[in-house]
Amino acid sequence: MKTTVSTIIEEIKAGRRPKSKKRRRDNPRDVFHEYLDDAFWIAATTIHDKSKSSMNEKRLATSNLIVNHVTGIEAFFRNVVVHNKAWSGNGIEALMREKISISDAYSLIQKGNVRLEHVIAETFSFNELSQIGTVMKALTGCTKDFWVEVEEHEVDTLDAGHGLVTINFLDMHPDWRKETLEMYKERNRYVHEGVMTKRNSRSTVELHNLVKHLIDHSNDYLVQRWKIKS
Repeated sequence: MKTTVSTIIEEIKAGRRPKSKKRRRDNPRDVFHEYLDDAFWIAATTIHDKSKSSMNEKRLATSNLIVNHVTGIEAFFRNVVVHNKAWSGNGIEALMREKISISDAYSLIQKGNVRLEHVIAETFSFNELSQIGTVMKALTGCTKDFWVEVEEHEVDTLDAGHGLVTINFLDMHPDWRKETLEMYKERNRYVHEGVMTKRNSRSTVELHNLVKHLIDHSNDYLVQRWKIKS
């Protein structure tokens, strides 16, 4: 079935869970799925309001959606770093030597009860794919480029025509790096220069699916390969 804005909204409605004031910490992947779905829903109400929304308002809504999706990737990886202790000790030491000054360390220690993982998440930038890859490669100790390992990681998934199939992220999104880097450029142009995106609704749907799949696949890779907490 063709994926459209309407089908995504229906899927969001069907999968939405009731909010609870007292709820245990959820799987980070699910938390950020919900965040991305909320961002998509808010933007879609403006983008597809044929009677009221001007073209400028639609571009503004899409630009904010892009910012939210980039933020979702950044926040997901920060969250994964902070809430796990299964990282490479050598990798943590290398990152600390590279980035942390005595002043930084003192400032963070003053906050109290600070773990090394928290120091890394607070001190290193997660604003670009390359920066995320550098941190995650050091923490996991993976031998290849972190993103190469993620895109080559195989998962089992249900295919409408073939049943259970094994697929990797690169099979699903052959141009994912190019598309993701373009998303980051659009975010930067909007945030720093006020230049709004010109994406159409189809491209927006593809972007939403790509980011959710990227988080899914990264999460599965980290859980299966490095045994981090899901």
